[in-house]
Amino acid sequence: MKILFFGTNSFSKIILEGLLKENFIEVTGVVTKSDNVIFNKREPSLVKKYGLENKLLVFDPVSLKASYEEILAITKPDILITASYGNILPKSLLEKVYALNVHASLLPKYRGASPIQSAILNNDKITGCTIMKMEYKLDSGDIIKSGELVIEEDDNYSSLEEKLAYLGRDLLIDTLKEYLDKKVLLTFKQDESKVTFTHIIPGSFAKIDFHDLAINIVNKVRTLSKTPGSIIFVKNKLVKLYKVKISDIIINGEVGEILLNKKQLFIKALDFWIEILEIKESGKKEMDIVSYLNGQSLFKNKEKIDILIKGEENEK
Repeated sequence: MKILFFGTNSFSKIILEGLLKENFIEVTGVVTKSDNVIFNKREPSLVKKYGLENKLLVFDPVSLKASYEEILAITKPDILITASYGNILPKSLLEKVYALNVHASLLPKYRGASPIQSAILNNDKITGCTIMKMEYKLDSGDIIKSGELVIEEDDNYSSLEEKLAYLGRDLLIDTLKEYLDKKVLLTFKQDESKVTFTHIIPGSFAKIDFHDLAINIVNKVRTLSKTPGSIIFVKNKLVKLYKVKISDIIINGEVGEILLNKKQLFIKALDFWIEILEIKESGKKEMDIVSYLNGQSLFKNKEKIDILIKGEENEK
């Protein structure tokens, strides 16, 4: 079975790795997003790096619509597989070749760009992956297979993305084996009355507002860890938070107030204290809190972090 694979990030890479290990599959080409350019330096996607390392034929077109005919002529796929590609496939391409998508949610819940983040932000206890037939309308295709996954309390975006990628890989390989055997896949329609949508998360979302409830702050930090990290400012200095938890200490305090001892750092949210567990001060490396507190001078007991108010976000 010849496959043309579309993917970009670490979720995609894990699934591509799995496909390459299957004897009945030949990955004839990989399509990924074009390189990011940061300060005049080109940064290829993880999938592009992995594909080139494994001597795969890699395409990173600026315009897929203008390039797909040539790509199909070279790769001659029996089927297209997309997994967190990040671009929309042209309708004319989907009409030419049968296509499957690996989506990191239990569709029809969380269609769109940020299903993993949305599950964590909404404090969901269960999520999963869906294998669906690709349609031009966003994540609307018929469902072929799905599998559930428990979200653990200490899961963050990085750990949950990895777990879902392995689940998606296994579901996809089972689906492809069925397709190879039967040449047809049983599908069922999504329930349009249960559809919810997600969107690209903007950079400004990283700023933490301690006027919020503690559970929302914890879930936000989990959502943005390990990258890009959640942001606070202390004495006008940027600090990133990578792991926090709700504390059970019962002490009065004002929103944004700092509580500090030699081994622990707490910041007061609207309702509870938040204990900081992993942190990165600007100009320093990421550390566990005990290592960070050994010699830091930024946080002072009973002082307050910089509380942003409306209009200040763009000034920081």
